[in-house]
Amino acid sequence: MLQSIIQGVLLLTACFVSLGSWSQLDTIHWVPPLHSRDTGQINDHYLYLSTPSIDPVEVTIRDGSGASFGDSPYTVQNGAPLEIYVENGQTSGSKLMVAENELNTTLDNRGLIIESTEPVFCNARYRSNWQAEALTSKGSKAKGTTFRYGAMPISNQAGIRSFVLGVMATEEAVQVQVSNYNPQVVFAGIPTVNDDNLSFTLNAGECRVYSGYANSDANLAGMIGALIQSSGDIVVNIGNWCGSIGTGTGNQDIGADQIVPVPYLGQDHILVEGIGDSSQERGLVVAHYPNTAVYLNGSATPSVTLQPGEWYLTPNSAYTGAPHSNV
Repeated sequence: MLQSIIQGVLLLTACFVSLGSWSQLDTIHWVPPLHSRDTGQINDHYLYLSTPSIDPVEVTIRDGSGASFGDSPYTVQNGAPLEIYVENGQTSGSKLMVAENELNTTLDNRGLIIESTEPVFCNARYRSNWQAEALTSKGSKAKGTTFRYGAMPISNQAGIRSFVLGVMATEEAVQVQVSNYNPQVVFAGIPTVNDDNLSFTLNAGECRVYSGYANSDANLAGMIGALIQSSGDIVVNIGNWCGSIGTGTGNQDIGADQIVPVPYLGQDHILVEGIGDSSQERGLVVAHYPNTAVYLNGSATPSVTLQPGEWYLTPNSAYTGAPHSNV
């Protein structure tokens, strides 16, 4: 059975089509928080809300504890999108970013939950002097019980590179386990964590954030392919803040996204080449099922066959066509 997670390495755009409905236009969105290894790589960040509805749509925003956020409720309609300021930095109590001393712990007043009277799009945007990120919520299709972790397989150790995982529960008493990663991975925090699996329980709205800094070989790509399972529905944000698959130590970027659970994964995907360096314009495939054969551009011969948790970087040479090259 050919099923896999395919993500563009630089942007990690897991834009999967849901089964029978939109996967981004919805009446509810959850945005778990994330973490940056280098505080200089996160400045101001916002929520952007839009809708195709020509009638006004009321939107309420609250944090994980249920407390109202900002000037909620808001009103949005077609032609009048909203830009909602969240915070500056990650050490000042931002709902979408956590500091190092908040890693590996359960947080009950972080993350954001967006509910609306009609479907809306929800996008979280982050900026620093050098990097930027746009993370698109997948709405109700983001919640599930089985996920696979994807991120940039970082090429070498560098001072601001890291991976990150943010989890938010959507119901009470959810037991979460993260496993099948390199047991040598060390999770940042005060203190650090070095376990061969992560187990914790979250109630509705509660969050946990884990991050690993690229200061050891295991932390470069050891988290990719990890299995995330839960007894009830959770929402998962993943990626790098920052990361790079290039050979240099001076080139990196934020690459984060909200992933969808395994039942919504498909078998056919199209990647569009960006305008970055060719060494970094590649695709990441993470397998969930045994004997996942990966075929590129209609080839009858698989480029690789993967087992659960194994991953593959597609070569840049696989992009074809002009003016927009695709795989």
